[in-house]
Amino acid sequence: MSRTADRVRRLLQGLAGTFATPETEEAKTGLRVGMASHVGPRKRNEDFAAMSWQADFFAVSDGIGGAPFGDVMSRVACNAAVRAFDEGADVLEAFAVANEAASLVSDLLGSRSGATLLLAERKEWTLRMVTAGDTRAYLWRGGHLEAVTGTGRAHPNSNALDKAVGYGLVEPDEAIVDLIVGDRVLLCTDGVWESIDEGCLCELLGSDDNAPLVADNIAWEAARVGNDNCTCICVFVDEATHDNVTPAEGLGSTTPEADTPTTEFFD
Repeated sequence: MSRTADRVRRLLQGLAGTFATPETEEAKTGLRVGMASHVGPRKRNEDFAAMSWQADFFAVSDGIGGAPFGDVMSRVACNAAVRAFDEGADVLEAFAVANEAASLVSDLLGSRSGATLLLAERKEWTLRMVTAGDTRAYLWRGGHLEAVTGTGRAHPNSNALDKAVGYGLVEPDEAIVDLIVGDRVLLCTDGVWESIDEGCLCELLGSDDNAPLVADNIAWEAARVGNDNCTCICVFVDEATHDNVTPAEGLGSTTPEADTPTTEFFD
């Protein structure tokens, strides 16, 4: 078997099937999670988000603007990462798998396509994140908001990314946050953090104890004032799991040609 054929086989094995859902809420003990995605004023939603229902692992991606198949690349990156994690990879290994999958798909499509990727793994009271590109993470604590990852841009006044998945070998940036009860973590695409200033983001994150509602409010507000797709995952560190998001494989627009704003979850 050729090297390319073997890579295709491994990729298809890695992306096949659906992600497991927890038998009880204990699979997410201590966290409340919400996910939301809005197409905004665009005709195609090239954002994607996914999470593992075996452990606390989250993925958010945004197809690179101007490149073809951005919606495909973000979906491949997230799903490959979650699948690798569910099969025993840590967050850094899952990133490598996602990058390989995205690079292979880009090669197969015959175009230079890529995506941003932010992965986060919670183990007890530590959140470890790896990222490439301008999908970012924020920590809300006691009414104060702090960015815990960089902008992911090559230059301060440019939209050009410093890194992305889908273009071969790349070393992600890493960040670690020590969590305490009451913390709220926001993982979001640039359609969120560029559209909503940090003061408003801070207010929205602290506006309600219902994580899915807060995530939805953030995505809708970004879509209202911005000009991009808007996707986020909100992770609330708590001792209850009453309002966890309904288990889903991921989220994003399932009708990419739609010309009206939508927020959709799908199985």
